[in-house]
Amino acid sequence: MVQRFAAGVKSQMFSIVEDFGAVGKSESRNLDLDTDHNDDMPVSKVIVHPLVMLSVVDHFNRVYKATQASRVVGVLLGTVMPNRVINVSNCFGLPFEEEETSNGVWFIDLDYLESMYAMFRKVNARETIVGWYHSGPNLYKNDVEVNETLKKFVETPILIVVRAKPMEVGSPLTAYIEMEEVQEDGSTTKKTFALRPSKVESEGAEEIGVEHLLRDVKDRVSGTLAQCVTNRMVGLKGMVLLLEEMSTYLRTVARGELPVNNTVCFHLQEVMNALPDLDAIYWQQGFTSENNTMLMNVFLSSTARAVLGLHDLIENKLALRDAERSMDRQIRRESSKRKDTASVVLCFAVPKVGGTVFYFLLPRSAFAVAYPNIRGGLS
Repeated sequence: MVQRFAAGVKSQMFSIVEDFGAVGKSESRNLDLDTDHNDDMPVSKVIVHPLVMLSVVDHFNRVYKATQASRVVGVLLGTVMPNRVINVSNCFGLPFEEEETSNGVWFIDLDYLESMYAMFRKVNARETIVGWYHSGPNLYKNDVEVNETLKKFVETPILIVVRAKPMEVGSPLTAYIEMEEVQEDGSTTKKTFALRPSKVESEGAEEIGVEHLLRDVKDRVSGTLAQCVTNRMVGLKGMVLLLEEMSTYLRTVARGELPVNNTVCFHLQEVMNALPDLDAIYWQQGFTSENNTMLMNVFLSSTARAVLGLHDLIENKLALRDAERSMDRQIRRESSKRKDTASVVLCFAVPKVGGTVFYFLLPRSAFAVAYPNIRGGLS
């Protein structure tokens, strides 16, 4: 748990430095922090597929709506790859209950676990039990005992904490493995959890499925620039949180409340070595030149946007004026038609021999031409 401070800060710092081009053009930001210092660990890295994260979140939402449980527990399925890499590709939930007010009171249905695992083995025999998960957001006091129970199915189970409701920026998952902590006073060793590097990877079919599921979540209005700025802000916030956490840890060590950890000091030294020397003249010139270029691009973009806005305003004004003129002509035309219809149409009767009467409906102009001598009786 102690290594999380410096390891997380190192990952965030490398991410920010890489964004500004100080590390290189590599797109990979998943750094293996323990390649040279923890070779004795049985697990070097944990790879989690997006399907697992979606399943955990769905499991938590279903159980939380029904029972208001603080967390859910399930089993992880996957394969062991070369170089001690665990590939977690599937999972399923378990019936789990625990008393938050009591110490060590919890329950897992192992019969359900065995039956579900047997059915999954029929579908894909290559997937075996590699560990378990819970919805966090942090480690619990019963996690060591639950991990001991899972050792009946796998020798070294991994624990993945997936934050179904993340309250801060950063990665929503954290991978752990059980280890025995040697006490400096020579007392009995204590079982605890050690942080393991983890990342999310997906195959081609999974990427298509995730994009399909998240199509309603993404903001279609915002473009690439807005998304890039948002991602940069999220990364900076995560870095600030990790720096504050690291500062709190260092103050605790300085007060003597925690022992000095050489691994943490090594990671901190790597972080400091990765930072560029901003006092150098070439860095100042480079930042100034890059900043001026970005500001010029922003100025030109704002000017072009203003010109286009004025152009659209003029076009809308001309279109509105033409529409008003067309509407006025149409109103006058309809008004004249109604006036002609009301004034020129006349109805009169012409008697014939034998008492037959014929009724005619003629315009006034046509009636005046046909019967110029008739004046009375017109209406």
